Amino acid sequence: MEVSPIVSVCMITYNHERFIAQAIEGVLMQKTEFPIELIIGDDFSTDRTREICIDYQKKFPEIIKLRLPPKNLGVMPNFIQNLQACKGKYIGICEGDDFWTDPFKLQKQVDFLEANPDFSLCFTDATVVNEFGVCIGKKLTSRYKRNLTQTDILSSTTPPTLTVLFREKVFSSMIPKDLKLVLNGDTFLFSLLTYNGDAAYMDYCSAAYRVHNGGVWSMIDKEKKLRNSIRTFTHYLESSPVKNKKALIRNINSLYRDYVNLSIENKNNKLKMELLRQCTVFNLKYKNFYFLTLLKVIFRNV
Repeated sequence: MEVSPIVSVCMITYNHERFIAQAIEGVLMQKTEFPIELIIGDDFSTDRTREICIDYQKKFPEIIKLRLPPKNLGVMPNFIQNLQACKGKYIGICEGDDFWTDPFKLQKQVDFLEANPDFSLCFTDATVVNEFGVCIGKKLTSRYKRNLTQTDILSSTTPPTLTVLFREKVFSSMIPKDLKLVLNGDTFLFSLLTYNGDAAYMDYCSAAYRVHNGGVWSMIDKEKKLRNSIRTFTHYLESSPVKNKKALIRNINSLYRDYVNLSIENKNNKLKMELLRQCTVFNLKYKNFYFLTLLKVIFRNV
């Protein structure tokens, strides 16, 4: 008889043959009083990642479940399908190039959420390592080591995804059908979750976030990050519940300002004017006049 897991670990991976074993071992080493499952979604890797995952699944069939799509789905569709395959009361996330370092991570976080039902999720700090696993810093600065509200997250203060544990029932009841259109999936997810309860900070390091050339987010250039963030937050504003709409609009406008300043630095006049147009349309829709401030920024630099 199959025992239902209390925690599901969602792990997506693509071309992580150098790192995937360490990611899997970080889950397998967890010491818990309850059953867990590891759902691995390999997005049609072209290296040995899939082969390594299959070998691990054969050794630990009671824990590891594989999703092996016959074609490349893309980051967000793969992430969503993997989340939807999770059966646990709680869900943790660890991508195939990151890894957990605390063998009691899940036990501590489940104990906390069981004792604190008003929180939708909890998170910790994480170390930052290079491609060789050498520590090069910490993920969180002191100002972010605190509990976070939805307004915080919608103001671009996001907990380290690899450290989060959240309640599955909150996620499954709120996931929008068009989530696959979002580019910053973790930010969107945590914004949804914190609509029903804050994110609790637990003051210790439980994981290691790896920076390397194959990283999906860590190696994206500044322009693309700004563009993705504007799209994600705008989509959230238009499709999902928000406690503080004014704060979210203010954050979107600050991203437009940063993007305009970047276009000025890069002497990209065409992009600058297109951003002004987009910002104007956005603000008129919500009866806001921030675009006038952007005009001042632009003409101050003419």
